[in-house]
Amino acid sequence: MPERDDQNDQAECSPPEWLDAHEPHDAERCARQRAGLRECLADRELHILELGCGGGRIIKPLLEDAHAVIGMDRDDSVIRTLRSETAGTDPAPELVVGDFLNDPWPTHPRYRDQPFDAVLLLGNTLMTITELDAVIALFKRIAKSLRPGGRLLIDDLPQDLWPELTEGHWQSGISEDGTSQLVWAPDDSVFTLRIGEAVDPDRWTIDPDETRYRLWTMSGLTLLARLAGLSDPEPDPGCALIVLRRPE
Repeated sequence: MPERDDQNDQAECSPPEWLDAHEPHDAERCARQRAGLRECLADRELHILELGCGGGRIIKPLLEDAHAVIGMDRDDSVIRTLRSETAGTDPAPELVVGDFLNDPWPTHPRYRDQPFDAVLLLGNTLMTITELDAVIALFKRIAKSLRPGGRLLIDDLPQDLWPELTEGHWQSGISEDGTSQLVWAPDDSVFTLRIGEAVDPDRWTIDPDETRYRLWTMSGLTLLARLAGLSDPEPDPGCALIVLRRPE
């Protein structure tokens, strides 16, 4: 994001790439993450839950490896499409519309409410959870739902995005074409993104009703892990993934 600019053409623009339900990362990072995830989970058929599964970017390759996969997303349209695209798969995925912060989590019929081998929180979904109480409760819930030795896998946000911020990108400002505006909270790693008609060069505070995102740091993730009883985050930059484990 460049320095502040008064230009604003009120144009509509698409949601940011990092929130896209189908491809939230660039193609190279997407490929590395898929390959790393499949390698990480390749030891046997696993019971896997993906929270915020979107259009199935992760679920589809895991189905190819014969894992028993559950996907949960609050967007009914992407779940309907994913059901159609995975029809006939064996084992069939369990795909559910719901809010994973508040609704019950399903398990795969093959496992009859048994703990998960892995829980996935990918596609920058963690950025959309900004309230600390909510994310602490989520991590504790994940830890309880994992079998001993089970893994939580998240995007490597500290390695992927935090360096861009410290190097001068992702700063508060309006894009050169005037279609997007990034505004940071003055005292936290929380920001909002305005697009199209919402861009306002005279307004540089986040309104209460605006959608917020949190750019997580490694120290923040470490604290979350310890509060939830998980292992400290283990980054694998080659795969754009971070692994947290439930102790054996």
